[in-house]
Amino acid sequence: MRLPESGSLRVSRRLLWASLLLGSMLSLAVSCRLAMQSLVLGSREGNWVYGYFGTFNGRPVEVFLIATVFAAGLLLVSWFLLPPTGPPHALKSIEWPLVFAWCLVGLALQGMLRSLTPFSFRDIFASDGANSFYTVALRYDAGTILRDFDHLRPSWPLHAQSNLPGKLLLVRSLTHITSSPAGLAWLIVGISNLGGALLYLFTRDLFESRRVALLSLVLYLFMPAKLFSLSSTPSRLSRYWPAAACC
Repeated sequence: MRLPESGSLRVSRRLLWASLLLGSMLSLAVSCRLAMQSLVLGSREGNWVYGYFGTFNGRPVEVFLIATVFAAGLLLVSWFLLPPTGPPHALKSIEWPLVFAWCLVGLALQGMLRSLTPFSFRDIFASDGANSFYTVALRYDAGTILRDFDHLRPSWPLHAQSNLPGKLLLVRSLTHITSSPAGLAWLIVGISNLGGALLYLFTRDLFESRRVALLSLVLYLFMPAKLFSLSSTPSRLSRYWPAAACC
């Protein structure tokens, strides 16, 4: 499918570069204020402020640079290995191995970036305040969750109480593989990364360009919501894994 060619879709390169530079400058300004701890996230008047854990140090920059250089190098290699168009049969031997290689590399780099967090992945996943799906999934089987969901949910922690049962069913299904909170957390992130293959397929068919699809996949793997919001991961996965209800 080809996008319609209309005047509203034609954007000059000058406008694109100007938007990129403006966004980069704004991002840099916010980063500097965060480093100086002069940016207030929340409301002091409302007595609800996200505080700072510590002063600025160079380790986040070091980890960021390592991840950036590695990802940029792999992207450069992928760019030349994967032409934007061409006969599907001629590219089949390299296209999908490259996509799944990115999913695995993304997992490794996500682990590197997550090493900067003040709390371990295990503690975040097991916490009723940050996640709450883990403890409830261990306590109830899939049948009980579905059958008595409306009756039980008021007694559950906040996230499990305020969401549909799909997230609980996903975590419950994965407990058949491991009950370790650290193992479950990385299983969920790994499966979530595989969702990038679906995005690649959709974007490739929409724009008729494998390179555009590759860039979309890389963006998906490293978007901030995916890196820093653990509780949203089961939500995205529950849309693609209805079979979890059978476990």
